[in-house]
Amino acid sequence: MHCGKLLLIAVCFIAGCATEPALMTGEQSRKAEQEYRACLFSAMDKLVKLPVSADDIAAAAEAECRPLYLSYADALRTEFAAATTIAGKQYANDKANAMLRTLQTETRRIITDRVGLQSLTGKPETEQ
Repeated sequence: MHCGKLLLIAVCFIAGCATEPALMTGEQSRKAEQEYRACLFSAMDKLVKLPVSADDIAAAAEAECRPLYLSYADALRTEFAAATTIAGKQYANDKANAMLRTLQTETRRIITDRVGLQSLTGKPETEQ
């Protein structure tokens, strides 16, 4: 039985499942994400009075804040770069890409919702 456990540990170590660090976002990526979101909402506030659709306002805000988005993406990928195995690197890359897609989808929805609310009420909404 003892040999079986050692064999399992050895296989996990070789395969990399025992060596990958936990994938957690750190302070640098959190700060970059906050700066990106602040930029988006600031851009939205400037554009909200234009006679264009909420989707157009969201797209324009995203374009204006693209450099901050790229900084966030770089910070996130840097934090995930600690993976040491091929499988770990693939997982880290997939996880980072999923987080970036989620951020884009979330912020676009929030912006379009806020633009719609402001157009109905005439009042700016506080950040969610």
